[in-house]
Amino acid sequence: MITGEIKNKIDSIWDDFFSAGMSEYLTVIEQFSYLMFIHSLDEVENEIEQYEKFSGEKKEHIFPADKQNYRWHIFKTFEETELFKLMDEEIFPFIKAINGNEESAFTRYMKDAAFSIPSAQTLKAVITKLDELFENPEVQARDMLGDIYEYVLSKMNSSGQVGMFRTPKQIRDMMVQLVRPEPMDTICDPACGTAGFLISSAEFIRDVYETKMGDKEWEHYSKGLLTGFDTGSTMLKISAMNLLLHSIHEPHIAYQDSVSKNNEIEGEFDVILANPPFTGSVNKSTISESLKGGIKIAVNYSDHNPPHFHVVKGGKTIALVSIRDAVVIEGVLPRVLMHRVLGWCVSHTKELLANWELARQGKELKW
Repeated sequence: MITGEIKNKIDSIWDDFFSAGMSEYLTVIEQFSYLMFIHSLDEVENEIEQYEKFSGEKKEHIFPADKQNYRWHIFKTFEETELFKLMDEEIFPFIKAINGNEESAFTRYMKDAAFSIPSAQTLKAVITKLDELFENPEVQARDMLGDIYEYVLSKMNSSGQVGMFRTPKQIRDMMVQLVRPEPMDTICDPACGTAGFLISSAEFIRDVYETKMGDKEWEHYSKGLLTGFDTGSTMLKISAMNLLLHSIHEPHIAYQDSVSKNNEIEGEFDVILANPPFTGSVNKSTISESLKGGIKIAVNYSDHNPPHFHVVKGGKTIALVSIRDAVVIEGVLPRVLMHRVLGWCVSHTKELLANWELARQGKELKW
């Protein structure tokens, strides 16, 4: 949670936005996010330069030689009128097209992004204060984008109304470490917000598997590892920016009501990590039937050997599991669900075999 000096600085920046007539909260957080993204691009460029200096290897740069004035540490010194013109006419169009792939999530959700800070004076004041904020050692060690988002939500006084809460980084990291995703997994957050769970997953895979990953794994890491859904255009923009800064250039980020009947995605992901909205109201008639209950375990009276049970979801059998061997003998289960089902099978082998015999005899099962 943001407190003390950092909180006061953000409050001061917030006041600058409001004094300039920017009263829409999501517009303010969008402009916050764009400026933080521009600052982060300069930091990444600095890292590239340092790497080249010490390794002697050449890497692809973010800023071309003739666009060095687009970098934060350079333009922050400009006079306010010159800065405003440069930001509006050159820097902002540049960052919108920075990924270079017209089909990417970043380009798709940034295409309607707008620079809407209304005056040169406001822009200069905000950049000056943000620069002071970024120089704070505590800020440099924080999940800054997520913290600011959480704090802005508290200022909106709408968390209890719309159910939007950010999961702190230490909680996300702990959950990822418990699940332990692998390099070739497919990972989804169905209510991704600022993409925190996706970033924690990517960081875990890099930390644990980086030295073991080949070309196939790195290709999957960049293009197939992560999927995020959300119903807010602001969140989709922030997710795309956040992931790009973490070297995820082509994640699948999409507008999707994950609990809706219109969502036909099922069984496509190995890992689901989420802290979905849990307050507010939802029209129950629009919720997908498959989400109104979990899985069921069934033993049928007319089944054939070997002894097995059905894993049923949404009224349909999605897999058959051998009771004695605790293996899937037909169908497919997502990896995490498979581990849970097979673990449960091992723990209940005796009861399952007893019920299998009862079913063969046409007798009532005992659970």
